[in-house]
Amino acid sequence: MNRNNRIYYVVVVTLVIIMAVLAGMILSSAAANQAGNTDIQKWEYKIWNFSPNVDSPSIETYLNIFGEDGWELIAVVSPKSNTSIGTHEYIFKRPLQ
Repeated sequence: MNRNNRIYYVVVVTLVIIMAVLAGMILSSAAANQAGNTDIQKWEYKIWNFSPNVDSPSIETYLNIFGEDGWELIAVVSPKSNTSIGTHEYIFKRPLQ
């Protein structure tokens, strides 16, 4: 084997070893993350029905109150009729405590 072939052989073997070590590190890290990631975020939900009238505080007041308690508004369901008058359902979630 001439000198150039030996250099080529050493470089290729070195690269293969480096790639094998890196692959092992990546697989080991992925397995550790998967095994240790057993804490799944759990949520609790609240559905609040609100039908505004002249004497009621603004919806913003209520939303701020819920927000202070950790509730996040995720959806609003409008009345089934085509008018905006009626009870709306406000759906909230927060991390389970």
